[in-house]
Formats: sequence, C-alpha cells, structure tokens
Amino acid sequence: MTKPTTAVSTPSASAGREKGEPDLDALLRAIRRVTKNGYPSSPGTWERGADRLHALADELLPHASAQAQVASSRHLHQVIPTLKATLHNRPRPAGIEHVMVLAGQLRTVVHLLQQDPGDGVAETISRTIAMGKKGYAAGNFVSQDQLSKDFAAPRPVIQRAVNLLVHQGSLEFAGKRQLRVPVPGKPYRTVPEHIAQRLRERIASGVYRDGQALPSRRTLAKEFGCSTTAVARALADVRAEGLVAWTRGRPVTVINPRAPRRLTPIAPASNAANPPRPVQDLSLPALGAVCAEHE
Repeated sequence: MTKPTTAVSTPSASAGREKGEPDLDALLRAIRRVTKNGYPSSPGTWERGADRLHALADELLPHASAQAQVASSRHLHQVIPTLKATLHNRPRPAGIEHVMVLAGQLRTVVHLLQQDPGDGVAETISRTIAMGKKGYAAGNFVSQDQLSKDFAAPRPVIQRAVNLLVHQGSLEFAGKRQLRVPVPGKPYRTVPEHIAQRLRERIASGVYRDGQALPSRRTLAKEFGCSTTAVARALADVRAEGLVAWTRGRPVTVINPRAPRRLTPIAPASNAANPPRPVQDLSLPALGAVCAEHE
C-alpha cells in the first residue's frame, strides 16, 4: 500500500505582487531574451523583437505611470516620456538600434520600479560591515559597483543606500568613485592630505624650523612613495595656511608664524646739516612755565 503523496506548495514569483502589478523579474528575463536572440542580425529578427518589446511596454507602462506619481519614484517621471517617444517613433522595419535603445529604456524603468528607498539594502550592508566580513572590514575600500554586485541591487538603490551609510558613519568617501569602511580614530586622508598633515606636524614640532628650507619635491615624493604632483598639492595646502612660502627658482621655506622673530631697532637718521630736533615737553608744569614767560 503506497502512502499518499502530499503536494508541497512552492511560493510563486507573483505571491508578493498586488493584483494587476506586472511580474518585473519576468519582464527583465523577456527583455534579455529578445536582445540575446537578436543575433545573427536580420530584418525579420529585429522586427519580431521590436513587436515583443512593444508588447512588454504596453504591459509595463500603466503600472509605471501610476508609480510615477509616488514621491519616492522621482526618477520615473523623467524616464517615462523618453520611453513613450521611442515607442511612438518606431521605424518600419525596426532595426537593431531601435531594439537596443528600447530594451535599455525598459530595463531602466523596471529597475526604478524594483528599487526601494534603500533602507533595506543599507541595513544589510551595515550589518555586513559590523560583522567584519571579508572585504568589509575596517579600512577596506569598496566601490558602488562592488556593492551592487555583492548585494544584488540596482545602482539607484545602491546610491541611496550609500548616502544613508555615509550619513550614519558606516562608510566614508575616499575619492570620487571609492568608498572606505572607516577605521575608528583614523579619518581617511588622500595622499596630498597625508603629506600636508605630516608637514604641519614637523613644522609644529620644530623638525623644520622657521626660515629653514624644506627638502625638494623629488625628495619628499621619494620619502612618501608618491608623485611630485601629490607633493605639490600638499605644499599648496600648507602654503595657503601661511606656514611655508616660495618664489620661482628658490626652495620652499618655512615661515612658521608661531616662532619668535628678532626685530632690528631702527635708529633715527641724523647728520650735521639736519640735526635732530629736540622733543618738546608737553607736561602741565612745562606748559605753565611757558605761559608765565609770555605774560
């Protein structure tokens, strides 16, 4: 006697969607299938691909237009008019250019619909940093592309999450395109900032005294293992603070304003032709004596 088998229900991809909401993951797969199967190039292939993409756009646009009214979907109202213009200006027959441009615009709309404000992704990244997992320990450098790949989130979501994490102090900017997991008590400094800080410390501690010439740019670049351009930027920062000065053809010289300076007294000029005039006594007794002489 065989035991009755019970059907195990698996959650469908549309379980979390509301009624009338398109399956965004299925749309992405369909778009990818159209662009992938477009080779080898032939007019009939691209025409059928355009028909398929236009059908997908008809399915996607009503939901995207409704979501564009939501404040959190501020990018959708910029993308949807461009998508509608591409659909309206379909060439006959459609070629590879129309298909690829339309596919890219549809992907953008789907990604914008899939994004959340970034709170969930930011929380996941923050938890990963707190656990010190490989690649996310203190002092490690990461990029937004790496975050997008590791946490399977589109770039708009990652950008929002990064802004939240930087505001919280879980990440810090290290250049234009890099991020860094902060090290407690050690703020990140670029190479010029690092060199400028070392020069300030040496001037303050007296290693470089007032009036002393600094080592050449080439020597400093060799010491810090960087280019002379980075040294020049550091010297420019220190010069703007009034700690060093230089002129063309002469070395950089320390002009530490904290150091005491010797002042040479200026003697009054006198000669035989123009003897120095006596200083008139303007005290009250002297003025009284002058007034009595004139009475």
